[in-house]
Amino acid sequence: MTRGSSKATALTIGLSALVLVATEFVVIGLAPAMSAQLDMTPSQSGWLVTWFAIGSALAAPFLSAYLSDTSPAKVLGWMMLPNSANLILILLPNFELAAALRVAQGAALPVYISFASSHLSQVYGAGKGVAKVYIGVTLGVVLAPSCGTFFAERFGWQTPVAGLGLLSVVLLFANLRLHLPPFQAKTASALSLLRRPSFLCQLFLSICVFSAMFAGYSYLTSLLANAGLEGDQMSIALLVFGAAGLAGNWVGGRTADHALAGAIVVPLLVSGGAMAFGLLATAPILLLTVVLIAWGMAHAAGFVLSQVRVMTAGPDHKSFAASMNIAAANVGIALGTFVGGWMLETGGVASMSATAALFAIPCVATVMLLAVLPKRFRSPAPEAADRI
Repeated sequence: MTRGSSKATALTIGLSALVLVATEFVVIGLAPAMSAQLDMTPSQSGWLVTWFAIGSALAAPFLSAYLSDTSPAKVLGWMMLPNSANLILILLPNFELAAALRVAQGAALPVYISFASSHLSQVYGAGKGVAKVYIGVTLGVVLAPSCGTFFAERFGWQTPVAGLGLLSVVLLFANLRLHLPPFQAKTASALSLLRRPSFLCQLFLSICVFSAMFAGYSYLTSLLANAGLEGDQMSIALLVFGAAGLAGNWVGGRTADHALAGAIVVPLLVSGGAMAFGLLATAPILLLTVVLIAWGMAHAAGFVLSQVRVMTAGPDHKSFAASMNIAAANVGIALGTFVGGWMLETGGVASMSATAALFAIPCVATVMLLAVLPKRFRSPAPEAADRI
């Protein structure tokens, strides 16, 4: 692959990741408008988020294993199809169709990210390759809810949904035209990874890390409000968090050799950020700004480092390993959000802000377990991963 074609491939993959992740999170900003027109209850609008997570956690790993021998370009292209079906929802708006699409989109996202991460890690190395994919992921997470709200309030919820659908159609064909080498055939089944104790520990670690990350992040606006921010100040704070996330994505890509250590550092930093805003509401604005930047960087770096860490633990089946990590991450997101929300309702912002610290404890314990695990149970070394 030439340098120019590899850049074009990375750009196509990055844009596709942005659109796929934006589709996952845009519903947060569209929920009020969709609820009014589709006659949904608040709990039903919440289920649109849940159905996506269910598709990611349950269907994606096995879909990834099933497609492991398929042309990577075809896999990447057809994984854009459920997003393209957003256009059908514009013509036939109803909750049942929206829920079905969310399950399909949830199943497609991890498969796309895992295959894309595997390919770009072959071209650029594990850290830099995954980071290029997660630039799109970070932008999708940061921009989708706010942009969705902005366009829904002015033009209706159909506008952002249709826009993402049209972009998905274009990117579907763009991905199909990519020239990607096939992955090396493996004799062992991808599911054999699930019999490795070290690999299972890595998945459990991802659940704990993402639980810590989202226990506070899911209620970031509540934490900012607790610190006295409102209106334009809160908007600026969210932009600062997002910009710090882009920097964190870069840092994560260049510290990938220390991905296991990141499983300790990231939870400690994100829990420290949440607790600072929950417990130090009267702290100087400069201090809170520094904390917010560190939190945003750690949050984004956590995505990259977790993906590299699990792919390194399963180098003989990178795509399946990456897909399993995303499934574990979705379990962690749901768990962290649920526990954080429960703590917020029962104990207020101060109690909720300490939730991330609780999840940091099993992160440290699991890293220590991996460090002392007998060699015969350990996954192949990182050097092997780079040769795949």
